Amino acid sequence: MYLRISLLVPREGHEAEARRLEEQLLAFLARQPGFIDGYLLTVSDDSADLGRVTIWHGEADADHAANLDHVLALRSRLLQITEEERFERSFQAARPNAS
Repeated sequence: MYLRISLLVPREGHEAEARRLEEQLLAFLARQPGFIDGYLLTVSDDSADLGRVTIWHGEADADHAANLDHVLALRSRLLQITEEERFERSFQAARPNAS
């Protein structure tokens, strides 16, 4: 499995739009080949930080989806309405062997 984590801080006044864009991204990604699952991330404090985790069968599936025009357009808008402080990481994931 392959995971992608993306965290961001919306600029003041853009919190609702950023959340809506993240939800649209997840809904679109969920229909792409190789998608396993995805989650919207929100914080339990007063900050507006949010993000998403997506789980894929493999890196190639995630890369293909990330380069689709609709995804690029949504991410472009997110970049315009968020602070420069962003966090994006990718991981290979495996369940530990049961002993």
